[in-house]
Amino acid sequence: MSKEIKAQKGNAIIVGDMKIGEVMKKNPEAAMKLLKMGLGCGGCQFAMFETLEQGCAMHGLDIKKVLKEINK
Repeated sequence: MSKEIKAQKGNAIIVGDMKIGEVMKKNPEAAMKLLKMGLGCGGCQFAMFETLEQGCAMHGLDIKKVLKEINK
């Protein structure tokens, strides 16, 4: 995953190759958004090791759509 797949929310930019735990730290609303999209990663033990892109792939989600939603 390249960093060009990104969007901006204020000053916080969430990209697909960020660890899920890092995403939730940067954007606390992300946990609820991910849960609504079918990614229950907030409580997952792999959240600190798995990237957002990997999580999306494991759950059959489109990373571009997820990034768009998280960065709204």
